[in-house]
Amino acid sequence: MKSIEILALGIRVVGIMFILQVLGFIGHGYALMETISHFGEDAGMAPWLVFYVVSWLVLSIICFVLIKYPLTVARRMLPRVDNDEPVFNGSIDDLAIAAFMVLGVYILTWAVPDFFHNLGIILRIYNEVTANLYNKGSLYDAVLRQAITVMEIGIGVYLCLQARGLNNLLRRLRGRA
Repeated sequence: MKSIEILALGIRVVGIMFILQVLGFIGHGYALMETISHFGEDAGMAPWLVFYVVSWLVLSIICFVLIKYPLTVARRMLPRVDNDEPVFNGSIDDLAIAAFMVLGVYILTWAVPDFFHNLGIILRIYNEVTANLYNKGSLYDAVLRQAITVMEIGIGVYLCLQARGLNNLLRRLRGRA
């Protein structure tokens, strides 16, 4: 098995795990819709429904691409040389880079749905806070959770895009330790 195929296998596994995240996202959306309809706010349900349906469709497309075309995604993630070929020769360094990339994609698969979920909660709480000031602490908690999710997305993107630099840093640290 070639090294790029190992990266593609990892991406496919992450895509399968992403299916579970999408299903959880659907559950969160359904629970939010039930909560909104329980309190009799039918007029405000349409934007939430559109938000969750569009988000679900986008996340499902990403999931489909990760599962159906993992080799293409792997080739696009790898750095390129002058002849436009991905640099991946099968050394232990390349396997470590593939592991960092897969870890980055994994972090993104659960951080991106959390971002949309937290955004929905923030918008919902913000509307309640404007009506009364009782839920102001909940708004701060939700914003804090969203800030943490944004940091997780940043870590995932960094792992996907800068895996080679992170691998070089770890090699230097191990050499000096």
